[in-house]
Amino acid sequence: MSLTSNGLFNPMNRFGFHKDTLLSYSPDYKDKTKVDCYVPSRADVFRMPIDELKPILIKWFTKAPDILTPSDQQKESVLELMKKRRDADNIASEISDISSL
Repeated sequence: MSLTSNGLFNPMNRFGFHKDTLLSYSPDYKDKTKVDCYVPSRADVFRMPIDELKPILIKWFTKAPDILTPSDQQKESVLELMKKRRDADNIASEISDISSL
């Protein structure tokens, strides 16, 4: 079994939320402008400008509907990925803010 066989390392993986779960929440789950609570992909967390990403993560971590509420492990995965960004040193205060949620 490869490390990517479960999809957890796929850049489009949304931290373990299955596509069916996201579709049951909204058929537009891939478009952050069309949903109240957007679950970012791993690629989003790694590449999205922090001024766009931070409000998405705050809302997801604090106001997600039950079906999309992230576990502590999912939150930790997001934070670990943020720490691996090229700009991690520049966004350290944002990472700290998000980790305190």
